[in-house]
Amino acid sequence: MKIAGRIVLVTGASSGIGRDAAIDLARRGATVAICARRRDRLEETLAACRQHAPASRAYPCDVRHREQIRQTVAAARADLGPIDILLNNAGAGAYHLFTQAPEEQFEELMRTNYFSALYFTREVLPSMIERGSGAVVFVSSLAGRIATWRHTAYSASKFAVTGLAEALYYEVKGHGVHVAVIQPGAIRTELFDKGPGFEHLRHVVEPQLVGTEVVTRAVARAIEKERFEVFAPARYALVWKLRALFPRLVMRGTLSFVARKFERRRRPPTPG
Repeated sequence: MKIAGRIVLVTGASSGIGRDAAIDLARRGATVAICARRRDRLEETLAACRQHAPASRAYPCDVRHREQIRQTVAAARADLGPIDILLNNAGAGAYHLFTQAPEEQFEELMRTNYFSALYFTREVLPSMIERGSGAVVFVSSLAGRIATWRHTAYSASKFAVTGLAEALYYEVKGHGVHVAVIQPGAIRTELFDKGPGFEHLRHVVEPQLVGTEVVTRAVARAIEKERFEVFAPARYALVWKLRALFPRLVMRGTLSFVARKFERRRRPPTPG
């Protein structure tokens, strides 16, 4: 599917992956409709998009609220026309132990990471099916394929996104609509800088952080090459394959890694 000349709706576009993906899609010739909660940051993204696609528009939207999603899609459709490509990127992170995480945190992450993607997709998909053309791209996470320490709330929401994407793929591919899911690893964004509980993971994750460009390229490849699942960086696909082929071995290795890198770090030094 060509990106140039398409109308693309990008959620969570005020910063990080969403911001850079919107700009990249505009650079590739798409007219972008962007949405996020932070109006000032959204306007900054819009200005950058309009350097490549002058007709692009911005819509402040709290993706946790169903009615705001409905209004945003309706406004974008009225201003720009039917949505050809939807990039479900809006997301939040939190990294607490299961027994210590506030219960509302699980609900918050599901609303932001999963239900927002579900409701945006329900708004745009019928038109795509009717036209026999379109693409829906979900930004999930490597944590949506392989869970690990302090990721109970986050991984649950991202596993839901991955499951939704795969089930939807089988439903709509025959109607001319492509569904894709992007599985980013450790990407340098506010998700880590401001995610509650990240201080416990910082010493391990920060050395692995890479720029958002690996994700923006993955998004473009998923659309243009009609790839269902793209890992970003690509090397994480090997991690997933190993987990699928040798689950007990990988899980034991993960337990050992957690004990070595995290649990021992928290223990007080032995006297003497």
